[in-house]
Amino acid sequence: MPLPSVSDSCARFLEWCAPLLTPAELDQTRRAVADFLADPVTARVQGELAAYEARDDVHSWLDEFWRDRYLGRRDRIALNANFFFLFNDVPPGGEGGGTAGDASGAQIGRATALITAAVAHKRALDSQTFPPSTRRGQPLSMQQHRYLFSTTRIPGERRDSVRAPYADAHRRPSDARHIIVLARGALYAVDVIAPDGEPHAPHEIATALREVVAAT
Repeated sequence: MPLPSVSDSCARFLEWCAPLLTPAELDQTRRAVADFLADPVTARVQGELAAYEARDDVHSWLDEFWRDRYLGRRDRIALNANFFFLFNDVPPGGEGGGTAGDASGAQIGRATALITAAVAHKRALDSQTFPPSTRRGQPLSMQQHRYLFSTTRIPGERRDSVRAPYADAHRRPSDARHIIVLARGALYAVDVIAPDGEPHAPHEIATALREVVAAT
């Protein structure tokens, strides 16, 4: 993520505030932003942040922020730090989920679609065919994509650490072929990639998921 200028951040902040404030509140906020921009400390801190990003041992100005936000918290990450998505309903029987009379068909269908897409995403990353991300017309670093799959969070006293396939001793994609399915308090290993490296078909994944449901 490119380091934004203070003026650009302030302009975006005011744009974000505008629909939420009364005219009087917006005027007060504009004055506060103007005072913030005029404060010499603002320019000094921005300069320190730019100098930090320019260091050879720093990948991004967000390095410490993200490490603390994700690895230094003790509340629920999924609720308080991660982005979330709303998905359209998958009808029973969709994506190999089951028949229209299958009560778990929609759940199996959605899980199958997500798993299939995740496997395709991993294969594209491993083969380096996944297109680069951009933001405001600038290419973004793809470094964090290495931590999407086969990554384990290791508890620490003050801040946790991460064990990932691209550690110093393992400079290659993970060769794991399975996912872990959580069902009613139990963990199941489900193969989603065949021994030859090709992904299993959606109907095969759906069958495996139905077997997990039946086992619970």
